[in-house]
Amino acid sequence: MNKVNPYDVAIGKIFATKRKELGITQAELGKQFGLSNQIICNYENGHRSMNASLFFNICDFYKLDVNKIARDVINEVALIEKSK
Repeated sequence: MNKVNPYDVAIGKIFATKRKELGITQAELGKQFGLSNQIICNYENGHRSMNASLFFNICDFYKLDVNKIARDVINEVALIEKSK
C-alpha cells in the first residue's frame, strides 16, 4: 500500500473545501480540467499527487492566493505530523 504524502492530503483538503463552498461537484470540476471525478476524488483525498500546472490552474479557477495556500499547507502538514 502506498503511503500518502501529507502535503497532498493538505492541498486536497483545501481544494475540496473550496469546491464544496462553491457548490461544484467533483464531476463538474473534472470536466473543467479534462479529468474524471475519480481523479478529482483521489487528489482531494491525497491519494494522488497533482503536477504544478494543475495546482496553479486550480488555484486560478478558485481565485486562491498561492502564497496563502502554501502557508495553509505548511500549517496543516505540521498538524498532521504532530498528531502522529
